[in-house]
Amino acid sequence: MILQWVTDPKKAAEMAQRIMEITTKGFGPKGCTITLEDGQMILNAKLVASNSGNNAGQGGQWAYYGSVTVITEDDISHLIDASTIKRVS
Repeated sequence: MILQWVTDPKKAAEMAQRIMEITTKGFGPKGCTITLEDGQMILNAKLVASNSGNNAGQGGQWAYYGSVTVITEDDISHLIDASTIKRVS
């Protein structure tokens, strides 16, 4: 999976918010539901790992990336680009 670089500060803040929501909600007994921009839903997702960073402003513009790895109750692992997450519940 190739992570998308995001240069819009508002979108970068939204990505960070979604990662935090998965971090807090993804540890419960039923996990959380992740809705992606394309309408796909990942149910009962439990957080396994998260990854985020930036380009340190190289080239004069800051860019950010983020991803989460979750596992569902049927033991399927999903690596998700945080820029594609619409909602976490």
